[in-house]
Amino acid sequence: MKIGGRGSSSSNKRLRIKMNDFDDPASKKKRVGGDIDASDTLAKANYEQSRLEQVLEEAVDKLTRCKFPNAPFKHSGYPFGNPFAVRLERHGNVVPDEYFDVIKDPCDLAKIKERVRTGYYTSFKMFETDVKLIIKNSYDFHQGPTLMAKLTKHFENFSKNVLGSAKSKLLSQK
Repeated sequence: MKIGGRGSSSSNKRLRIKMNDFDDPASKKKRVGGDIDASDTLAKANYEQSRLEQVLEEAVDKLTRCKFPNAPFKHSGYPFGNPFAVRLERHGNVVPDEYFDVIKDPCDLAKIKERVRTGYYTSFKMFETDVKLIIKNSYDFHQGPTLMAKLTKHFENFSKNVLGSAKSKLLSQK
């Protein structure tokens, strides 16, 4: 690359070297501060978020389809016969109003599914915490040897398997 005049001067050679250094991807990476430049970092973060959302979507679908043997509400209107899959609302038909007096942070699979869909979860731990909150809330409200306490225990065991599988899937794909 000649900058001006005829022939080649030493200043043109120095300029040429500097321009070549600037165009070299390896030197660009060094200036950014490592082996990965900013666009690579962003692409990796986007990929990891996309993978997280995919794994969480699969997990919440499995949790929603949890089967409850001998449950009396197979045809009750709960999605897939799962009492944890329906949205909890004050003055709704799912839980009594006093539920919201006892439980200050209600959570359900419908809420979790919506959060997965909107990209709310930035880590597996956030998702896992919400699933465990469903279980904790159910135990807190349905104390004693009730049918719902038994169903909660079943859902807790099922969710441990689903969460373990999802976590393994995320770790194996890094």
